[in-house]
Amino acid sequence: MSTAHLHRRVCYCPASAPANASAVDALSSSASESRHRQLGTILYRGPVPPAKGEWYGIEWDDASRGRHSGTYDKTGVQYFQTRVEGAGSFLRTDVKGLDVVGKCFSDAVAERYLEDETETGARPSAPSSDEATALGSVTGPDRVSKVERHATLSNFDIEVVLNDRVTNRFKDLGRLREVGLEWEGVSRAARSAEKDGYESAQQRELQQFGQQMRSLEGLNLSFSLLPTVEEVDDIVNVLPKLSCLAINSNCFHRIEKPLTLPGFERLVRLELNSTLMTWPELRRVAPSLPNLVDLEFGFNRLRGLTLEHAKEGSMHAIQEQQLLPKLERLNLASNELESWDDLIEELANLPRLTELVLDNNRLRDLAYPAKGLSQQSATTSPRFGDASSDTRSLRHLRHLRQLSLRQNMLSSWKTSIEALATSSAAAFPSLVDLRVANNPLFDTASRPSESGDRNSTPDFGLPAADEATALRREADTRLLVIARLPQLVELERSPVHASERVDAERFWLGRLAQGHERLEDLSDWARERVRTLEKEHPDLVVRRSDPGSEGQGQAAARTIKSRMIRLAIKISPDDFPKLSSAAPVELSVLPSLRTLILRTQIARSLGVPIPKTKYRLVARLQPAEGGSEEIEVEIPPNEEGKEVSWWGLQDGDTVEVVAV
Repeated sequence: MSTAHLHRRVCYCPASAPANASAVDALSSSASESRHRQLGTILYRGPVPPAKGEWYGIEWDDASRGRHSGTYDKTGVQYFQTRVEGAGSFLRTDVKGLDVVGKCFSDAVAERYLEDETETGARPSAPSSDEATALGSVTGPDRVSKVERHATLSNFDIEVVLNDRVTNRFKDLGRLREVGLEWEGVSRAARSAEKDGYESAQQRELQQFGQQMRSLEGLNLSFSLLPTVEEVDDIVNVLPKLSCLAINSNCFHRIEKPLTLPGFERLVRLELNSTLMTWPELRRVAPSLPNLVDLEFGFNRLRGLTLEHAKEGSMHAIQEQQLLPKLERLNLASNELESWDDLIEELANLPRLTELVLDNNRLRDLAYPAKGLSQQSATTSPRFGDASSDTRSLRHLRHLRQLSLRQNMLSSWKTSIEALATSSAAAFPSLVDLRVANNPLFDTASRPSESGDRNSTPDFGLPAADEATALRREADTRLLVIARLPQLVELERSPVHASERVDAERFWLGRLAQGHERLEDLSDWARERVRTLEKEHPDLVVRRSDPGSEGQGQAAARTIKSRMIRLAIKISPDDFPKLSSAAPVELSVLPSLRTLILRTQIARSLGVPIPKTKYRLVARLQPAEGGSEEIEVEIPPNEEGKEVSWWGLQDGDTVEVVAV
């Protein structure tokens, strides 16, 4: 087996597009190529008998492109081992469309921003410092622009227009602030060494090129062919002002020992999505990131933040080492994280972490520590109590303000929202902003009750019969979260004001009194919280094992319902021609509801989107006493964070949706 190409990155673009390629793809060859290109890493080169010729064994970044894990199915011989199951395949070394060479950084920049292809298709080399200002002259008014579209991890395409005007504008590399080299085939920092002494000359040229790009602050090298993090550092190290670096979708060679990366020390923001890098590997380069503030580390198939091969006796000492001392934001979305306990134990090493994104993982509960807090700590001041002596030893994220847990597997109030509330005073004393939508916890149509009986009444006591019920459930879940987490000032990107918190507390007490939730299903912390709320709202005391409790529940329910207001929703048939025959819509809401949430509920009731850019809301109030004309109140889109009652809306009033 030849080792010359091992761990080299490759880009493969099939000679013909897949059979299901759309007509739109065919119109733009560059767009089609970008969409159908595949990146991978060579893990084997040599024969694969009985097949003739020489083959590459490749692990593809997109695992769905693979066919096996390195074993030839006809003989059962294993030639390589993929990191991701089923991500490997064999490819002939001479297959058309396979690039195993790539290009150096300076050539990629020159081709993208400075130079045009010659008539023969050859691309000139990177400019010297004397040549840089002479590049990019306009050849004529009829020059055709080249348009390229590149997919990104943010689910939108970036369109790059390359024409002579752009070339002229950026002919001086010193003016560039941001450079995007996605899918440009960058495989190395400098040109490859061909003879003795040539490598040092190329390094000097790279240094000079970096000095020309002296103002560059942001660099995107995503979807490149860079084989190692060290190769990236060679590039970054020559850019004196670089602070933001994106190297997404580069599956680097494993980092087995601590690395020193001098160029990374200036970085403030770093994107490492879809690199298959592990958390222990990140730890090995962390000393080179003393100024990092924002880290993207999603789509890496992380199942935990454990330390590989750490000895039992040294694990605790390693975990308590301070990590990334200035990091404030960490995005771990779209991994496979399961253990909340282990997450907090490790992330407690980030002394300044204020924002944590854990969307689209596999978290089932938020119990911390896993064995549960003592009864004493669970009942300590449910609102903002100090941690007890039993909880002071807990590791904590004392600066964490924003936590996003959307699209996980949280299915129980007791082990998720109430567990978070139980440990918040000790472990998350600064937490005020939560995002937790799209968890099974809120899908009450199919979720069993806390007691596990699938045939019992859903936790909210509401049938999932129609859209109006779904809208009401969405509003109810917001109130139930707010009532359980009194420290919140923002939930799902919407502010939580004092009046809404009062409504939420009363709503929760009313549901308990009515029997839609049972006290025995609540956590110790939640039961103590209920006792506190009963003192603040004495008209909504939840009777316990009392013959008259049913009547009390009905009275509580009437009290809650009496606070609701009915709003008629008016639309113009001209603005919504498809809904001209639709039945009138009426919504019942609490006066403390945010207006922007009301907009969402209206959209769902109508079954069509009503974006702020196309539609505005108008409050039409009933005539004042002694008057005959209704009062019209415009609701500016930028002020929809205010409560419904702010606009004077009361029971029986109308909200009209008007095209801009």
